[in-house]
This record gives sequence, C-alpha cells and structure tokens, in this order.
Amino acid sequence: MIEKVDDIKSLIKKGYPLSNMISIDCGHTTSVFTRTTSVAPVNPDLCLSIIVDARSLDIQCLDTRERGELYHGLCHLMSTNYKLQGRPTEEPSHERGGGGGSISM
Repeated sequence: MIEKVDDIKSLIKKGYPLSNMISIDCGHTTSVFTRTTSVAPVNPDLCLSIIVDARSLDIQCLDTRERGELYHGLCHLMSTNYKLQGRPTEEPSHERGGGGGSISM
C-alpha cells in the first residue's frame, strides 16, 4: 500500500518504460540467466530477456507457445514505439538466443 507521495516517486524512479526497450533476446543470454543456470536448471527454450538500458528483465515462461506469444507481442510493441518516435525499425531476426530469436533496435 502506498501511503506517501514519496513512495510513488520512488516506484517511478525504479521503473523502466517499455518505450526504452533496446532489445528482446530469447534463450538465457544475460549474465543473470548464466548465474541462475548453475543453481537451478533453466530451459533456454522457455526464456527471454527484455533489455532496457544496462538492465534486463529475465523471464521464464510456462511453455514455448507462451514464450513465442510474449516475444512476438513485445517485438510488435517495440516496433510500434519506434515508428511513433520516428526511429528506424527492423524485423526480428532468428540468429541468436537459443533458436528463438532476438530483436534489437
């Protein structure tokens, strides 16, 4: 529960707008996933990372279908944001990230 205005400000400071996404990588390509796999098994076919600035949000989905839907939805969102900002966009490539693909803009 947020009790003070300062609490809201601190939450905003910690957030990362989706419009600031740099890339979306499938598999476990980030250092966090690399460390995690040594502690608990993580299936790269179920994972993706949203890269924002120097940080990442690493996600393990329930199945490959869910990961595919999330990946394609985020790619569409990212592409739309870039078009609205007048920045060049590119189509998702499937060259890295455990066969699932990645998109960088």
